[in-house]
Amino acid sequence: MRTTTRPPTTPTWSRRNSCPRPTRNSSSARNGWAGVAIDKSDTEWLAGIFEYYGDARARKLLGDINTTLKPVLTDGHLALARSVGAGEYMVALNNYTSLTINVKLAGGPTDYWALDPVALIFGSIGVNAQAPHPKAALLAANFVLSREAQTFLTTKGRLPTRPDVGTNPPGVIEILHQKKISPQIFSADEQKKWNTVFNDILRPR
Repeated sequence: MRTTTRPPTTPTWSRRNSCPRPTRNSSSARNGWAGVAIDKSDTEWLAGIFEYYGDARARKLLGDINTTLKPVLTDGHLALARSVGAGEYMVALNNYTSLTINVKLAGGPTDYWALDPVALIFGSIGVNAQAPHPKAALLAANFVLSREAQTFLTTKGRLPTRPDVGTNPPGVIEILHQKKISPQIFSADEQKKWNTVFNDILRPR
């Protein structure tokens, strides 16, 4: 199992006066300065907003964000993290913390910060009931959860599941825990519901 948190991200140069220009082929260059983006599948973040603020306030907040900031809807969280680090977008409203750290560890000028709520999702490991070598698959699953493997994954920015493995860089979990953590686990019907809500509120106008 892995856990993934989703705070906003920004290029670190946006805090200084060295703002690079968007590339010629970027959406920023085609449409003016595309300051804000979000992945079009970020329904867990959306559900966390509704849980934290309540229906009416959440719809008002998200509607104002859509009207005022006109966020670009992207396809792919890693691509979004890299685009923010490259300066195509000033802010990602939400992204996987691990991907922002991955870009940062590779030298990209990007960072994250935590706002209420921080959406939390879970990934799981399973073995196919008809796997030709189920015991080998189980050993592989056990290895992924081992201290050795979890430590290796932190070198790529992943947040460890084990409490005896620290984050890279240190202190990531402590930063996130200063805010309201909003775990999100959807059934198939709930996923359809939040997809509809997301498209109703955040689709381009």
